[in-house]
Amino acid sequence: YVVGVHPLERETHETLVKLLPKTENLNYSYDIYIINVTKDVGHYGDGSSDNSLGRQNGQNLAYKYVYPKVVNGSYKAAVDVHSNIGAYPFKTFVFSPINGGNGEKYASDVASKCENISYYSPESTTSGPFLTEPLNQNGVPAFYFEEYSFADQSVKDMHMKELIKAVDSLKFN
Repeated sequence: YVVGVHPLERETHETLVKLLPKTENLNYSYDIYIINVTKDVGHYGDGSSDNSLGRQNGQNLAYKYVYPKVVNGSYKAAVDVHSNIGAYPFKTFVFSPINGGNGEKYASDVASKCENISYYSPESTTSGPFLTEPLNQNGVPAFYFEEYSFADQSVKDMHMKELIKAVDSLKFN
């Protein structure tokens, strides 16, 4: 899992970091790569722009530090955790920016196992070229998880538990 690419989305990142280590009886072991943006940081609701410098800083850190670790590791997949302000037809969803590969297959499988997580692919992403696209193109299936930023924390927890359980039930090629 990767969190912190976009610092405005920190509440969803914190949800994964809180819940994954407490989840018992997992089939696989997991690493969480935490990107810690220290310049131009904000969060949704504080008036910061979605196009803030912190967003680009996080993307650059993902490409410079996380991408090489994941692509050169022995990972079966990667999940890039994000949140959104509800401008999409679905508020909580998974998708891969690369069509036809295992990243798309795994995301679709996750959605099919979750009552509250859909598969929806936006037309474009800003962070794709910095992490999920190069991972998919270089042998590590990767997809996004998008949570609604303004959901109650109990709802975020429920969705994250669903995601963790569904990812843990995947059969990797």
